[in-house]
Amino acid sequence: MTERPVILITRPEPGASDFAKQAAIAGFDPLVEPISTLEFLPVELGDVDNFQALLLTSANGVRALSVRTENRSIPIFTVGSATARAAKAAGFSYVESADGTGADLSQMVARRLCPSSGSLLHVSGTEVGFDPATSLQSEGFSVKRATLYRVRPANTLRSSFKTALQSHSIAYATFFSPQSSKTFVKLLVKASLIGAVTRIVAVAISENAAEPLEALSWRETLIAENPTSASVLMAAVSHALNPRSEDGGDKIR
Repeated sequence: MTERPVILITRPEPGASDFAKQAAIAGFDPLVEPISTLEFLPVELGDVDNFQALLLTSANGVRALSVRTENRSIPIFTVGSATARAAKAAGFSYVESADGTGADLSQMVARRLCPSSGSLLHVSGTEVGFDPATSLQSEGFSVKRATLYRVRPANTLRSSFKTALQSHSIAYATFFSPQSSKTFVKLLVKASLIGAVTRIVAVAISENAAEPLEALSWRETLIAENPTSASVLMAAVSHALNPRSEDGGDKIR
């Protein structure tokens, strides 16, 4: 029986476990090492009925929103399918996904909605990879932002994970935000393990998430075609089926 490649998952729960299930189905041996935790913020959300629609760019935003309002009929527009699935699972009845980038989300909203019908609310965390307000305001929309959660970075790595790094048993490492990439690099430097990733292929959800990883000498760095967890997994699957050079240092989209 062929040994399943170990894939490191650095995203916080519950997203880590969700991705681990998909990775296992795809043929990987998932290793979950959340280097951050999700924390809901005590922010007054107000009545979402005051908005014609809500914009969500992550499943964490859905989770934070779900505990702050009982309104499940407000239209939800999401950047990707994973966020859309999370919204539907949370009971929201009107959900549309751009199935692409933040720019695709803004374009979809501009096509579907009218500025005169009311303001939009962007539900986000403290770290925002894409702000839809920038482009939508130029189209005449009023866009407000509700920062409902933050991702708190870990201070240290677990000893079991350090052992896995030192044994070179990890084949792939996945990163879903610039913040998680920065935290990972910082923790490896702190643990004096920066040389432990030379046989690992890093898989980043975006160019921004890949940039902090350049401080380490990976076997390769892959960037997902689209900023979605499904695209991250597909990049790892494609590489596992068709591995490239062992020389390292390559950055491939």
